[in-house]
Order: sequence, then structure tokens, then C-alpha cells
Amino acid sequence: GGGTAVATPAAPTPGVVRIEAFGMKLAHQFPWAPAASVGVGLALRRRFLADPDAPSTLSRRRQIAGTLARGVGAGADSAAGWKALAELQYQCRSFSSALDTATRGLEWHARRRAGGHEALSSFALSLRLCRARALRRLGRLDEAEAAFQVLAGWVTEGECAFDGLCGSAPMSIRQQALRGLAKIALARGDRAAAKSTYERILGKALIGRGAPAEHWAHAEYAWLAFEGGDLETARAELERALVAAAEAGCAVTDSEIAEHQYRLGRILWCMGGAERADPGRARAAFEAASLDESDVQAAACAWLGHWYREVGCDPAR
Repeated sequence: GGGTAVATPAAPTPGVVRIEAFGMKLAHQFPWAPAASVGVGLALRRRFLADPDAPSTLSRRRQIAGTLARGVGAGADSAAGWKALAELQYQCRSFSSALDTATRGLEWHARRRAGGHEALSSFALSLRLCRARALRRLGRLDEAEAAFQVLAGWVTEGECAFDGLCGSAPMSIRQQALRGLAKIALARGDRAAAKSTYERILGKALIGRGAPAEHWAHAEYAWLAFEGGDLETARAELERALVAAAEAGCAVTDSEIAEHQYRLGRILWCMGGAERADPGRARAAFEAASLDESDVQAAACAWLGHWYREVGCDPAR
């Protein structure tokens, strides 16, 4: 996982609005210019970030990524363009492309620093995080683990954002690095280590020693609890995840919300009784998950079919 926000953050600053207007004007006057493509791509991504009625669907993300790729590939000199493109490619599950973009963006940053320009620390950290995530998704676990360990050791608990220029909501780099290590532990079959890492994230957030726990931390810990047979904890954590995802400014995609709903439906189904039979509980969760183009859409439809067959007594449906 990882994601672009679909909820409403703070209104864009006057500086960001001016940059967006300039990018659109540049695109109209010089449509062949690489900077124009990057300007339009960044403007569109920020527009989806700021507009609560513009869902962050997969097709929209792919369109924006294509616009950014044309500009970056043609030589646009834009740190925000590199970062936004790598993040969008990762969100679109183009992990090889995201890895390549993040790597080339870091090389661009190194050349820029060698030429005497200032270091863009938050930009470099974000690309390192994207690169580590892509390595994990591609099964290169040793490389990913080393990258996440470096990030978890370098970065403090504070949030890191590249101003909002590239349409990204603030995130805790440290939490994301720990999340990556937990996922690597799971890939290696070490559930105890993964559970301990999630508890570390949630525990620090609970006592105020770190950044607030994001929706994914509750959801992924809930699924571990579900697989371990602790249904009450699983339900409570999934419900917390959905509450956190609905908060203003939360960085969450429609696909992530669909996955949360699907998992909640599975948990409620296993709890049985009214949790399964009440149409407002398990069925509603499966229905919500089935509407979005996501990795769990097919499974959500299948479980919705189970509900109508076994609970709703509607075999035709």
C-alpha cells in the first residue's frame, strides 16, 4: 500500500495556487515543453488532493502519471515532478517503473548537489522510501530491508513533505520505513516480528511519542489479529482504520478504503450472528468494497455472493 489523499486537506496556499496557474498557462502556450507537461501533471494531482468530490481512482492516477512521465522523460528540471511520478507509478502498481523513476530521481538530485545547488532533503527521503517500497514489492527483500533500516534510523518522528507542490499529503517517513520492515518480516514468515513492529507504531502514537498512527497501521495490525483468531481486536482496529481514513487531510486512496471494508466484512462474517446477518454489517462492507477497482474487488464480489446465498436466501442475486 502506500497513497494519494482523497479527503480534504487544508486549502492550497497562495503560492501553490500561483504555481498551478503558471503551470496551466505554460501548458497552453508551450504544449511541447517538458516543463509544461510536469506543470499540468502536478496541477491535476494537487486538484484531486484538494477536491473531496474527485476520487483518486486508478485510471485517473495512470493518466496523471503519463503526463508527468512525458515531462520528466523529456528533461524537465523538476524535483516535484520526479517525486510525484514515482509515487503515482507505485500507487498504480507499476513497481519496476517506480523503482526506476526513484533511482533516476536520486541520481538527478546527486548531480544537482554536485553542481552547487542546495540539498533537497525531504525530496531525497521520499524517493528513498518509494525505492525501498518498490524493491519489497518486486521481491528484493534483502535490498528493501537494508533501505528501510537506514530510513528508520535516519529519520526522526516528525513528518516530512515536499511542501505540497507535488500533490502529496504529509507522512511520517519513519512510520513508513517501519511498515516496510513489518511487511518484509511477514514475507519471510516471521509474524511475531511483524506484530511487534505494528505494536511499536501504534503504541508510540497512543502515548504521544510519535506521529499519529495512520489508517493503514490500524488496518494491517487488525488483519494480523484476525489471522491469529482475535476477532474482537481485529474488528476494533479495522473500525479505527476507517475512522482515521475519513478524517480531513488523510492520505488514503479509494482502493485502500475498499480493502479496509473487505477486511472488515471478512471479520464480521467470521464473528457470525447479528454481525453476519445484519445487512448493515457484513453485507454493507462487502458491497462498499466491491464498488472500487482494486485488488480486493473480485474477492469482495465473491463474499457478497456468499452473503446472498447463505444469509440473504437470494440465490439468483
